[in-house]
Amino acid sequence: MLIYVVNSLEMQIMGGLKMKNKSLTMLLILTLILTALTSCSTTDDLNGNTDNKTSTENEKSSEKVETVSKDNEPKEKDSQLSIDEEVVFNEKDIRITLKSFESGGLFGPEFKLLIDNDSDKNITVQVRNMSINNIMIDPIFSTDVMSGKKANDGITIMSRDLELFGIETIKEVEFVFHIFDSDEWETIVDSEVIKIVVKGAEDYVQIFQEDGELIYDGDFRIIAKNLSGPDFGMIGLDLFLENNSDRYVTIQTRDLSINGFMIDGIFSCDITPGKKAFDDIAFMESDLLDNGIEKIEEIEFSFHIFDGESWDTIEDTPTIKINF
Repeated sequence: MLIYVVNSLEMQIMGGLKMKNKSLTMLLILTLILTALTSCSTTDDLNGNTDNKTSTENEKSSEKVETVSKDNEPKEKDSQLSIDEEVVFNEKDIRITLKSFESGGLFGPEFKLLIDNDSDKNITVQVRNMSINNIMIDPIFSTDVMSGKKANDGITIMSRDLELFGIETIKEVEFVFHIFDSDEWETIVDSEVIKIVVKGAEDYVQIFQEDGELIYDGDFRIIAKNLSGPDFGMIGLDLFLENNSDRYVTIQTRDLSINGFMIDGIFSCDITPGKKAFDDIAFMESDLLDNGIEKIEEIEFSFHIFDGESWDTIEDTPTIKINF
């Protein structure tokens, strides 16, 4: 649940303020994270300690998914990881050079960049659709570069996200650059997929935390894991999602109810082809209390899956019912 709230705050701060004062922004984010960590409490009163029993109208969803957890033991320490310096983008009179990799940043590992803006426009450079070791992740990066100027900056990966997603070593990274006019807010270009291979991590094997109950199967696999929170007054149903299709998709929920009461759920997850994601369906703790719900016994909802580029509907799933 902390993932959703803090990532939302990061996007508002980094995108809305457009990084006019990065030092102040970073300090504010750190304060928010520390506040969140110290205010966390358990949801025993809401969900108890019983195991999930999941049912769905989709017959494929009756399969229990279990995985054997293993300790990853990368041969190289993080301090020995590196990347080759290279120009990763060179279009529209804008050149972006990948300079170095630093594993010990204040908030987490950083990929250092040099941006040359030889165009006649003031630009903002951001990152979209990032994955690390095939797991979708939200980085911190948004840089303004005036016409004719250069800027050094870094794509920051939050250490807390790496820990939550079970990523012990960064091996492979993919993302696209989203570049737009800082004055007009018009898109200048969205790059092709940028791929970075980290040297020193060749032998690392990523283990995916797929424990839980399979609630939907097909081109998209979705596993319900557990309830989390409350954080910032929000409860979350943690999910593991996998996109085995060749389309960039967005997955949302529809018609969510808890113990028979309609509740407004917050969930929208973007997944690129062949990637996996950890996310949660969020709902307000106050909504539960307003409906007299002291313990979550049952959640019902359906998934609405659509193409993230054309917005065409791909599938509306049958109703999924989870008992606690």
